[in-house]
Amino acid sequence: MKPKTVLPLKSYTNACRVVTMACKQCVESCHYMLRSNKLGSIVDLLTSRLASIGEENVSNVLPADALASSLMELLATAMVSIPPPATEEFTQSRMDLVSYLVCQGVVERLHLWLAEIQKPIAGQGFVEEFVGNSLQLMVASTEMICVKRSLFDGKTQDSTQLALSLSFSNLLGILPLLYALLLHRGAPRYGSSSPPALPSSTIHITAIAFRLLNRIAQLDLHTLQTCLGTEGNSLEFQHVTGYVLWYCSKHKCDLLLHEAIELIGFFAVNNPTGQVDNLLSRGRLKLRRMSMW
Repeated sequence: MKPKTVLPLKSYTNACRVVTMACKQCVESCHYMLRSNKLGSIVDLLTSRLASIGEENVSNVLPADALASSLMELLATAMVSIPPPATEEFTQSRMDLVSYLVCQGVVERLHLWLAEIQKPIAGQGFVEEFVGNSLQLMVASTEMICVKRSLFDGKTQDSTQLALSLSFSNLLGILPLLYALLLHRGAPRYGSSSPPALPSSTIHITAIAFRLLNRIAQLDLHTLQTCLGTEGNSLEFQHVTGYVLWYCSKHKCDLLLHEAIELIGFFAVNNPTGQVDNLLSRGRLKLRRMSMW
């Protein structure tokens, strides 16, 4: 049962949008939201909304919650607007926020929701917005705790358990999501013809999904490579990245292309499985496409 509220949900949603605008690129507002634990309260409300999604859904329409979407947008905006910490205390505050997000089960709930997407969602405005904000929240959370270091330094300790939670959720189910959005009719036949143009919203979601995988690599490269190298994920990864490179060779999508090339590199670096995949027939086709730019 959805929790009862005193005010209409539209009032809460509008309030979220106002706070989001107040936090956008405003360090002082974001500092206040973090240090006063206001962001922790927003996580509590988000958890409550995510738990109630779909309880009253009796149709085949994928349920989406406008308030939960606005809350995720607010959290993501505040996180990316907070500059790198200058003190140990401030560093701990950032870590505590991400830890609380993980402990409240937000990653698992988003994974379960995204797993419901089995076909393209273009034209479903609320659903597209929900998916985009879900991925943006995870990107912001990962960036918030990433420490600039060499990828060759080995596995780092993640006190927030975000990397572990993403591993257990199969990287939030991003690959099945992208397969449903891009290749719902199966692997394409590559040829001289161009792939059909994708809706801008689908390109946007795909770029955010690739960006999240790249941020996970920067957080814990071993987790990314291990998850992408599993039997089912490896094939989906080859199909999705191959299709994206083919699409970008026919349609101008510089941001998406940049994220895709970076992700392919992360999967291959110091990883025999990723390197072997790039030497197989489909992998060689990807390498040829990348050499064309």
